[in-house]
Amino acid sequence: MSLATSPLVSVAPPVGRETELTLLLSEHHEAKAQGRARFVFLRGPRGVGKSWLTTQLARTLGGRGVAVFEGASARDARQAWGVMRGVMGEALQAIKREGVPELTVARLSAALEPLRGGGRGASAEERRLKLFDAAAELLTLAGRSTPLYIFPDLDVADLSSLELLRYLSACAST
Repeated sequence: MSLATSPLVSVAPPVGRETELTLLLSEHHEAKAQGRARFVFLRGPRGVGKSWLTTQLARTLGGRGVAVFEGASARDARQAWGVMRGVMGEALQAIKREGVPELTVARLSAALEPLRGGGRGASAEERRLKLFDAAAELLTLAGRSTPLYIFPDLDVADLSSLELLRYLSACAST
């Protein structure tokens, strides 16, 4: 018998998380109304409902047509850029579907090559700066519709992903 069908495993939503879900939905609504990024960090011990909460938030906003981009769990993606790699790939596909010129998509994709283990030629610092600037431009283009970005388990994320996320949050806050 799988855990999903076991009578001992509860699939009911965590009790008392509806208030937090409403608050997160309100934060997204305000961000969209103001045209400015919002950053919300969920913290707490294991088992209190953080994953349930982000899943419900993503389902609710996705059901409303909001683009949802979710990074890999840092617990699973333990390599450099592990948290960011998937989000950037999804964002590239999204801007392509939204009609961003192919030359822009190609330029951003090339600058993001270090996320995929490539991008040789320039110095490491030049590649890093190009990567950070391209990621900021990409999320700006993908952010026109006020998407939801979810980055789980940042407490165990790799340093490269955290540095990029810090840079992106600083760019979005200015």
